[in-house]
Amino acid sequence: MPKSNPVRVVVWDENPSHAPKEVYPDGIRGAVASGLNKLGMNQVIAKTANLDEPDLGCPDSLLYETDVLIWWSHARQGEVGEDIASRVKYHVHERGMGFIALHSAHYSKPFQWVLDGPGHLKGGWREATPADSEEITVCAPRHPIAEGVS
Repeated sequence: MPKSNPVRVVVWDENPSHAPKEVYPDGIRGAVASGLNKLGMNQVIAKTANLDEPDLGCPDSLLYETDVLIWWSHARQGEVGEDIASRVKYHVHERGMGFIALHSAHYSKPFQWVLDGPGHLKGGWREATPADSEEITVCAPRHPIAEGVS
């Protein structure tokens, strides 16, 4: 059954210069947002934001209109200050905004502030193989981002 209100998603990235333009013409954020908009069948409306925009792409006005923030970061994490981390934490903890950390975002300030931890990966990381699987634990099953995830 379609929802009456689509999930409002912002896909954020660092605006990295190392993402190959021939693969990601609209950046990683553009590829993720485009996929969400196509697969969401009008139940998801994904916008993009990036580090080089005013307020580092995270003004309060945008976050107040966001149900889920998807955060991709890697090389420019040090450019995101505590003010942005605090702002994201507020929206996650106080408003219930969802937060999905992609790639190396476990070392981003917003991720660390949301979890109140250092973001270290237990056991490190390794290259995945085709036989690998991943376990996801749904902590807030009534949140729109978890709809349909068992």
